[in-house]
Amino acid sequence: QNFNRVLPETSVEQYSKHVLYEKKSDDWDCRDYREPEFVVCAYFPDRGRRHHEISLQTVLDRSQRFAWGVCYGFNESTESHMTPEVALHLITPECAIYHQPIGADFPFKNDPFWGFYWPGGQALTRFILDYNDRFRSKSILDLGCGCGASTIAALQVQASHVTANDIDQVALQATLLNVEINGVMNESMLSLNESNLVGCDSELINCDIIIIGDMFYDKDIAAILHPWMQRLARQGKEIFVGDPGRHGITETSILREMDHIVRYTLPNNVCLENNGFSHVNVWRFRENL
Repeated sequence: QNFNRVLPETSVEQYSKHVLYEKKSDDWDCRDYREPEFVVCAYFPDRGRRHHEISLQTVLDRSQRFAWGVCYGFNESTESHMTPEVALHLITPECAIYHQPIGADFPFKNDPFWGFYWPGGQALTRFILDYNDRFRSKSILDLGCGCGASTIAALQVQASHVTANDIDQVALQATLLNVEINGVMNESMLSLNESNLVGCDSELINCDIIIIGDMFYDKDIAAILHPWMQRLARQGKEIFVGDPGRHGITETSILREMDHIVRYTLPNNVCLENNGFSHVNVWRFRENL
């Protein structure tokens, strides 16, 4: 139950299928499995809690003998970014998983994009905090929320409601975790949405402002996002885009339909982690096209 806060139930079940044979009963019993070795794998981001005592013991059959341990540090709480007002659990170079190649032993079904604070997301979060009057009392959709930083900033500046959207369930769990450690959890003001909203009917997007960070990573996704944004803008949605200059922005016509709002210099550590990008921009997509 406790580790589902980090890996949602479906992800735990999917990952377990690679390790365990199908259960024969409704009870959790290692004797239900034909293999002699019974394995429980759980990832806890909180170093401070004694999870090895209060959580793992609850799933271990004490009549059996086990050799087991706890591996901490698959991510860490850090403020080494453009928005130190927002504490985030991220995968950093200090974490073992940062250096682990993606392969058969990688613990997540999908690439853990939620574990990194991308430049576009940093710019949008900084923009929300710096220009809070533009977001206060507004309903906001954080498209592709990732680690949830922009969602947190919107809650901090008292948006009326924030929808954190990501097609990766683990990203939504990471967002929830980060919302909680920042002390801005308010169930009446926050919704989680795992649907792929890109391209859906604009009537289904019920918000005042849409924020899109680092989603223009190639021309193909830009070709999908662009006409959808045009439809949303014609309906009066305000759309802000954060991007350091990826191909989906620089090599398409979309720049001609956006107004440049602000340019930020990236910290050195962020430059090193993002292929040498040194600056990041926030644009506003023009409405009533």
